[in-house]
Amino acid sequence: MSEVPRRFSPLRRAPRSARVALYLLGPLLWVAALIVVSLLVLEQDAVETGLLVAATAFVVAVVLLLPQRMLRVRSERASASTR
Repeated sequence: MSEVPRRFSPLRRAPRSARVALYLLGPLLWVAALIVVSLLVLEQDAVETGLLVAATAFVVAVVLLLPQRMLRVRSERASASTR
């Protein structure tokens, strides 16, 4: 039976100021996105708007998360090689 891998834990916590900024900016960005979508719905079909929002969210997530994943994998490999 294979061993269950350990749960990932960051090497250091994000600074308090960064966490507070994210907690505040996240909901504000959602409100801004909802306002933009509501303005677009007035001019376009709802299906087109939904597809546009989904595609945009996917692209933004990929662009923002891929570099973070690359850094994490590099960090995990470095810590594994030092053991």
